[in-house]
Amino acid sequence: MKRNIYSLLIIAFLSYWLTACSDKDRSQEASLDIDKESVDFGSDSGSQRITVTTNIDNWTAKADKSWCHPSAEGKALRIDVDESEERYVRQATVTLTASGQIRKLTVRQLGYEASILVDKSAFKIGVAGGEIRFAVTSNVNVAISLPEWITSKAAPRSPATVTTTYSYMVEATKRNRYSKAWNAIIVAGSPHSDFRDIENHADDVFCKLVPFWQLELYFGKALGRTPLKQADRGGFYPSVYEYARNKNYSGMSNGDIQLDFVYACSKISGMNLLDFFSKWGFLTPVNKEVDDYGIKQMTVTPSMIEALKQRVNALGLPTPDVALEYISDNTSELYRTKAEIIRGGNATHSPRTFTVGSGKNTVTYHGETITIPDWKNVVTYEVKDGTGKFILISSGENAPSPTDTFTIPTGWKNGFKLYAVSATGKRVEVPVN
Repeated sequence: MKRNIYSLLIIAFLSYWLTACSDKDRSQEASLDIDKESVDFGSDSGSQRITVTTNIDNWTAKADKSWCHPSAEGKALRIDVDESEERYVRQATVTLTASGQIRKLTVRQLGYEASILVDKSAFKIGVAGGEIRFAVTSNVNVAISLPEWITSKAAPRSPATVTTTYSYMVEATKRNRYSKAWNAIIVAGSPHSDFRDIENHADDVFCKLVPFWQLELYFGKALGRTPLKQADRGGFYPSVYEYARNKNYSGMSNGDIQLDFVYACSKISGMNLLDFFSKWGFLTPVNKEVDDYGIKQMTVTPSMIEALKQRVNALGLPTPDVALEYISDNTSELYRTKAEIIRGGNATHSPRTFTVGSGKNTVTYHGETITIPDWKNVVTYEVKDGTGKFILISSGENAPSPTDTFTIPTGWKNGFKLYAVSATGKRVEVPVN
């Protein structure tokens, strides 16, 4: 009898212990969360701490890049980064692990090229309104534009601060610099040295720089002909610089030098770049004084252009198999892969009146906003009238947004057509409702 009672007590104790352990196990189910999806750094070495919420004492953090050094410090994740000597923004992924739970954090760091990093791209706000916050990390001056229904709560930015937290939404007031340049020079058919953009500003120097940077994006970034990728530290532009260093420019006019640059780029690239430079206005006649770091005369005549064409064509070089004039920082990878366009939905258009510029440069347009859903691998969109004349060129690949929107400076008319352009220059007409 005593043995039976003892056995029952043992069974009861074991049942209680197993139940307690089971409850304890359930209460100790691993949890792991972090309060950010990404962190951004300037190009200098630096450190940041991110709050980690977990009930596991021994959690780990590892990075997939050697310049990024994560470490666990209690309930915080510390991220240290080395100084960046790279040109472009670089990115690492930090993986946090705790008893089978995994979280990932993106770490981005500026290079020495001008860049802007924003840690959030969209917000969801209830009908009652609320505060939104995002951080901007940049090595250039940042200007924020707000719609009237959003008010600013941002503190003034210190010149020594690379990351600033803003308490409002960013809304772009115009397309990027590429779009401004395409429309001011290519659409207008203007000389590279003498043009006005859609905001009626004359000779925007950053628009002038676009074709020069495009050559680096294509030959350097897409094709790898850059000191950043070549073992001998050579590349397209180093060879152009060497050509210029050894060239005797005495007796040559500014127009002669501009056209000789076209010849040099063609010869060094191994490609006939006449079409590229023609679209960018280098081969458009001009005769005027240009105020650019001093007033100089720029003269390019039809006879000078014809002589250059004969000189370049005599090299017997192939033409590029891409729409080189449309490459941008957002699309350079498409020029490497030459991905085909993936069709999306029909575009729509709606009236919009907008005013740009200020003072005597104020211009009002009665235009149309074009919305294009779910098209992919598009480097630019072209709007043309019934005769094939350009109305507007706009940026294409704007990931992560699945919808592209831009505004043309005129009403949508019968005969207008919208085209999606691939990196190879293939055009696909986009139906417009």
